Amino acid sequence: MTQRWAWAEVDLRALRRNVESIVASTTTHSVWAVVKADAYGHGAVECARVALDSGAIGLCVALVDEGVALRRAGIAAPILVMSEQPPEQHRQLVSNGLIATVYNSESIESLGKIAEEMNIVCAVHLKVDTGMHRVGVSPSDAVARAQEVLSNPWLSLDGVYSHLATADDASHNDVTESQVRSFAAVLNDLKNAGIEVEHRHLENSAGALRHVAEVLRLESRVGIAMYGIPGVAMTDSFGAPVGIQLEPVMALKA
Repeated sequence: MTQRWAWAEVDLRALRRNVESIVASTTTHSVWAVVKADAYGHGAVECARVALDSGAIGLCVALVDEGVALRRAGIAAPILVMSEQPPEQHRQLVSNGLIATVYNSESIESLGKIAEEMNIVCAVHLKVDTGMHRVGVSPSDAVARAQEVLSNPWLSLDGVYSHLATADDASHNDVTESQVRSFAAVLNDLKNAGIEVEHRHLENSAGALRHVAEVLRLESRVGIAMYGIPGVAMTDSFGAPVGIQLEPVMALKA
């Protein structure tokens, strides 16, 4: 430690307890730990290891570089890159065994070509836009896009997912419920088309803590909650925490 007058302390024991509590509370006990942006400034490698040891089944990052850093640190767990990446990064993504997110035909074609050149089957998760309106294939085109993946022998359709827009705001429950129904319909359409996927996830931190899609028995992607930030969804009108008691993982001191 350098002789500075201000510093941040990260309590990995608190992180462990948070992850264990979240995993235990979810419907399927299957949680992907989000460690993008250096684990929100907490240290990606250290937090990733603790999350996996505490029951997480995989990791989520935003960029290929973030996934590569975890691989170079010796982490062999599944790592999902949560948006489509530029074609020039596909080779690095495939060679490091990262899971690609796809929703456009161009990305599917590019990934397939690179995977074939490298003689490596690349796992992908199809992202569906159920109402976040950021990235993803439309629900009406989800089956067709999944079939594009399945038609390429160098790609493996490992999962399908979406992202909740306002699960942390109880006043927008109608929006969240609409997204849950939309995702359920996509899963049903895929099933009717004879398409089965191993991983299905929709709930973010707020969604997982509130069990908004409990009936679907999905996996969850948890980010800020595992670092001890419950969000407004898990506090009462006075700001006091309810439900799972999460512990702050970082402390700023001077």
